[in-house]
Amino acid sequence: KSMPEFIDGFVRRVRKYNGILMVLTQSITDFDNSPAAKSIYKNSSWKFLLSQNASEVDEAAERQLIDNNLVLPLKGLKTKLGEYSEIIMYSSSGSHSIVRLALDKFALTMYSSKASDVKAIEQLQKSGKTLAEAIEIHAMRKSA
Repeated sequence: KSMPEFIDGFVRRVRKYNGILMVLTQSITDFDNSPAAKSIYKNSSWKFLLSQNASEVDEAAERQLIDNNLVLPLKGLKTKLGEYSEIIMYSSSGSHSIVRLALDKFALTMYSSKASDVKAIEQLQKSGKTLAEAIEIHAMRKSA
């Protein structure tokens, strides 16, 4: 089987065995780019949408990836760097809530994709630190 066929079969079986599939994204229109991505999105019981740019929200509504009642709340999501990100959490039944994701300094550093953070952690690892130690040290340096 190809990877898209495997993924499609997997996401369909998850529900069959009382599993729950959830997705989290900053780019909702990515789920409309391939059959496997569409299957994942369609079969996800819960969707968590981070802040998106306004044109992508409009495009998602136009492509019927989101209900029209999510357009305004999604455009209004706020992020305060280093403190929290608001997320719309909604279910396949149509109910939704806005929640805040607030992470501690370790988690913020661990999930960072900033080149400067990645490089600093790699340098610490090269000096003999474990990954966890490198993240902890860099997180403390950033917050100092």
